[in-house]
Amino acid sequence: MDEYQSLFDSKNVSSEDKNKLSYIFKILSHLPNTSSAAITPSSELIHQLFTHLGSQHGTLLRLGLKMTSHNNLDFINVSRLINLLESSFGKQLSSNYFTRLQTLPFQIYLAGDYKG
Repeated sequence: MDEYQSLFDSKNVSSEDKNKLSYIFKILSHLPNTSSAAITPSSELIHQLFTHLGSQHGTLLRLGLKMTSHNNLDFINVSRLINLLESSFGKQLSSNYFTRLQTLPFQIYLAGDYKG
């Protein structure tokens, strides 16, 4: 729930909804990252739970992994990134991969602490 603080600070979110968000955030913080909470009318619950799109009249909340975006290697642990890429794709990177990468525009998206 990367958006938790911005939602909680928003003037557009009612105090009742802020209380719900706070309660849900506390519950989710004690559960595995795969856990989620759905706020939806009972008439939409089946749709929310059993379809890929979920309910159009509800909100799905989950902790998940924090995503970071990088367009340079300044704050990247290159050895950890190499391990992630090689283990994910089951083969070794070429020795000049990062040299070539820096000659092109690029974007690296990291999930969690080099989880993906």
